[in-house]
Amino acid sequence: MAAGKASDKIKITAQERRLKALDLRRGGGSHRAIAAQLGVSHVQIIKDLRHGLNELLKQEVGGQAADRALELDRLDALWLANWKTALAGDIPAGQLILKISQRRAELLGLDAPVKVETEHSFSETSWQHIRGVILTALAGFPEARVAVANSLLALEAPAQAPVIEAVEEAEYSEVLE
Repeated sequence: MAAGKASDKIKITAQERRLKALDLRRGGGSHRAIAAQLGVSHVQIIKDLRHGLNELLKQEVGGQAADRALELDRLDALWLANWKTALAGDIPAGQLILKISQRRAELLGLDAPVKVETEHSFSETSWQHIRGVILTALAGFPEARVAVANSLLALEAPAQAPVIEAVEEAEYSEVLE
């Protein structure tokens, strides 16, 4: 039993050191400065910080799950309390049921993503400039540059797009004009 108490004391001391290390790091302390202040090696501080941050992450993720479950439970209670009234034709109760269902769907990620269609309109001069910038940026990657040049050509004239095998620096503007 005495051995158990001693090991518990060591664990508490290590946990306290980790919390202090996290607090000092949060305040901007370097690993070596924290180590000097707490009287341990900087390697131990790195381990303490890694362990402490992992624990915080577990608590946050677990905490979010618990918070979500509690919120869903609250919504379920409200839904049940208003369901019969809504079915009986009470409009406000029906609207509340719909709002509760919408909130549940949001929390659970049940709604399908909304598709947003965008329309791009560039002047020919702007488009040529954009193509030039893209191909210039890919100068160090000849294979990628060729693939992108072919893709750009296919966008402009899908049925007539020639296949380019190589794009030289001087050729990029001619290829896509």
